[in-house]
Amino acid sequence: WNQYLDEFESRITIQKPPLQSVTSIKYIDSDGVEQTASTALYTVDTDAVPGQVYLAYNQSWPTTQSIDKSVNIEYVAGYGDAAAVPQSIKHAILLHVGHMYEHRETVSDFQVHNVPMGYDELLWPYRVISL
Repeated sequence: WNQYLDEFESRITIQKPPLQSVTSIKYIDSDGVEQTASTALYTVDTDAVPGQVYLAYNQSWPTTQSIDKSVNIEYVAGYGDAAAVPQSIKHAILLHVGHMYEHRETVSDFQVHNVPMGYDELLWPYRVISL
């Protein structure tokens, strides 16, 4: 995934959890040249939900050119293999697939079938609310 910022922030919240790793942080410097930030410059917190990137001790972010999307954070997010996916997400998927199978007839504007009871509750702990 890529997350773009107009400038560096003191603490950067990664938009898509769970964060596995940060591949690179690139930015457009004040001269308009793309640079890659040294990994010694920042710390990645993969335990936070959502993940965070912040300055390492006694460091400061480089100056960027004052343009849109001057910072690009490339990262890896997701659960990885199927064994790492939480069981409640798997249960929600099974509920939804079963519901779709049961109501597989053509749906017009007048036929609405809600998702099965419990579906939202199973997924609620994994939702990320952005402010």
